[in-house]
Amino acid sequence: MNKHTLTAIVVSLAFLGLTAPTGTADPLAVPTKEVNIKASQSVLEEIVAWPGFQANYVWYEIGWIGGEIDVTRYHELKQRPDVTVEDNTYSTLQCHRNNDPCDGGGGGGGETRVADQTPYGIEQIYNDATITATSGGAGVILGHLDSGIDSDHVDLVNRIVFFDGEDGNGHGTHTAGTAAADAGSDNLGIYGVASEASIRSYKVCNNGGLCSGSDIIAAIQACTNVCDVITYSIGSDGFSQSSSDAIDAFNAGGGLFVAAAGNDGSSLGSIDYPGALGSTVAVAAIDSTKTVASWSSRGSSDGCGDNDGEVAFAAAGVSVLSTWKGGGYDTISGTSMATPHVSGLALKKWTGDGGTTRSALAQGVEDITKGEHAKTGCDAASGRGLPHV
Repeated sequence: MNKHTLTAIVVSLAFLGLTAPTGTADPLAVPTKEVNIKASQSVLEEIVAWPGFQANYVWYEIGWIGGEIDVTRYHELKQRPDVTVEDNTYSTLQCHRNNDPCDGGGGGGGETRVADQTPYGIEQIYNDATITATSGGAGVILGHLDSGIDSDHVDLVNRIVFFDGEDGNGHGTHTAGTAAADAGSDNLGIYGVASEASIRSYKVCNNGGLCSGSDIIAAIQACTNVCDVITYSIGSDGFSQSSSDAIDAFNAGGGLFVAAAGNDGSSLGSIDYPGALGSTVAVAAIDSTKTVASWSSRGSSDGCGDNDGEVAFAAAGVSVLSTWKGGGYDTISGTSMATPHVSGLALKKWTGDGGTTRSALAQGVEDITKGEHAKTGCDAASGRGLPHV
């Protein structure tokens, strides 16, 4: 069968409301690439108007647009001196269960309430092993960039003011719970660090835990001048200029961006992006004995988290109990789990501005001296240490 005959069959089937035979490719399909494009506004407006360009975000203020473009146009743009083309980057969720990546399986389910309503990480942040409930964050908005959220979870339903995708993985529901769960209307569930905060949840990762950089930038754009704190338990080994510019724009709007340091081990310089950017607050993971986990990424050098390549703080990230998809609970590990402890504390300490809130987080910090590269003072393993209420 030649190409023209196959095309005629496909068109005829479509006209009749039927589908092409299984195994036949659409001969009219054009290969595409997902990209981020930087140029002057006039050039970006030209590209946005191109037939076939599918925009994921258009952010003229920072000079970037992102979306899908056919490969012919892609190669043309790569040759233009007035355009920078950045292939779309992909990041992963920074958690694991028994050394396996979080892939949406295991844990949770049902409506069983928990025995420990304030897990150890909450007690560490509050510096109180006897605490039975939490408070704080009223009127403050958390931008939650993750795998979505269980919008019906009893411990979260009253905290959610926006969501654009249900959580088929579990990771997003877990991080949201650590930051801001309110124990539910029956007061029998889990408490997050700031149980009165509001959550705007953006699904930027698929149910398998893969996160698109273009979706992430679109969510940061949506959060800018709307959310106060972004919690970001995602990481990548590679730097992205478009993501960095988006974070800078969010911070310039008065926000605070809290990111996972990564789970790449104890070697110096293993910190992930965007946590490696000084524009973010990078969080490492400790256990219940306040020892930095062996798999928690380290900064490139000793520091307090104020410069590129430095860890800022450490919080509970080993065997952390929190909310899970399906209305239940699960215990998992990772700098993913540590991050919402600090973003939750930022909600509780919120001053009205990201910069001054970052300074407030640095007050009353407990030095962490256990774990490889951990030592007295600011270090590559835990930054300033464990922040407290």
